[in-house]
Amino acid sequence: MLAFALVGCGRISRLHVKELRAHPEARIVALADAVPGAPEALIKETFLEKVQVYSSTSELLRREKGLDGVLVATPDHTHRAVVLEVLEAKLPVLCEKPLSVTADEAQPMAEAARKAGVINAVHLSKRYTPAMQYMRRQIESGKAGVVRHVRGRQAVQRISNPDVKLEWRLRRETGGYGALSDLGIHLIDNALYALGFDETRVTEATGLEAVFIGERADPETGRRGQVTAPDAAAFALRFSNGALAHFEVTRFGAGADEFSVDASRVTLRADTVANTVEEYWHEVTDHQMAQSSFRAVDLKGEQSPGVFYRFVEAVRTARPMRPDFTDGLRLMRILDKIHEACESGRRVAVEG
Repeated sequence: MLAFALVGCGRISRLHVKELRAHPEARIVALADAVPGAPEALIKETFLEKVQVYSSTSELLRREKGLDGVLVATPDHTHRAVVLEVLEAKLPVLCEKPLSVTADEAQPMAEAARKAGVINAVHLSKRYTPAMQYMRRQIESGKAGVVRHVRGRQAVQRISNPDVKLEWRLRRETGGYGALSDLGIHLIDNALYALGFDETRVTEATGLEAVFIGERADPETGRRGQVTAPDAAAFALRFSNGALAHFEVTRFGAGADEFSVDASRVTLRADTVANTVEEYWHEVTDHQMAQSSFRAVDLKGEQSPGVFYRFVEAVRTARPMRPDFTDGLRLMRILDKIHEACESGRRVAVEG
């Protein structure tokens, strides 16, 4: 049985516990969080047993012997410090996405991972869903033909409540590019993965960002403070194969997780939460009507282990996995450029 520690016991940590438990050879033996009571609340909610609790990463690493890896689920702006401590201890690490708040912050993490020579991964969950695996196969095999358009929409709604406090997600210095880095990173990773992550480049970007509720109550002082991380973004990309992409991300919409591809032979559209795919194989038509007959793809036999399962297997077999920190750094560089395009109102060159 492999022993893992989880650093960060906030909202996303529940998913880390659930996903790690799916592997029969993995267990969580230690938790760390600077917020008093957070580990205990996680233990109570998820029924973790025989788990040691610490108030810092340093204390955890100093006192816990025999760890096989560490999961990092802390706020975005703290990823760098936590991960660098873990890598200094030469332990495999899986970090929550995005890797950090900017590429400059993420760069030392990727460099340290290479130097440490240990398994490192980023929690980008969508690419390994059965729906995305099916889409990738259709494109990689050539059956889909040439990809012309990529579209996607990610939406959540908790923060649309005006009573939500000015939490770390809503500040630029702690929450990065807001909805763009929190949700948009999935759409960018989906697109690059579907088209061929290593073969495809993002050549240019343009876009818009918006903050819908400009001020919120500070959770500590109660005074109103400014929201500086975008609530929503709409952006367009051009890829090196000539394909165009249009993506929308928002924290002010009904839940959505949509991704679609128009290729020369087929249109594929997926919901990566419901794990469904519909496809329309193009026919020769002599009309301009906006209608096509899609059919549902049967994904019942699709077996695709998720990121956490793959991380445990990578640690168990000492074989590298992806997405790794190098991939995470690349995505941060792309996000930097998209944000620049949104702020400037110009088209911006991204990866050349």
